[in-house]
Amino acid sequence: MILRSVLILALLFWVAWLAISRTVPRRRWLTALLVGLPLLAWTYRWSLLREQLKESLVALGVSLVLWGGWWLAWGRRLPSPREDTISVWTPDEPFE
Repeated sequence: MILRSVLILALLFWVAWLAISRTVPRRRWLTALLVGLPLLAWTYRWSLLREQLKESLVALGVSLVLWGGWWLAWGRRLPSPREDTISVWTPDEPFE
């Protein structure tokens, strides 16, 4: 049960790290505020309720290691996201 909790939390944290790192640089603080902060608050409350604070911290550490490995292997070679590549699909101008 504890291992499953650590794996699920590590996966959630890893996805949050990826979302924050692949956001347009000028908007990273907003992504961290809207994705990272609620996830941290939810995890903290959940870990206090379940008395699994150590496991939550382990999951955070595991996710940082996984994200660091991803960044070293692929992330640093990806082009930086730019605002001019974002397109919005509308009924008048659908994606082609």
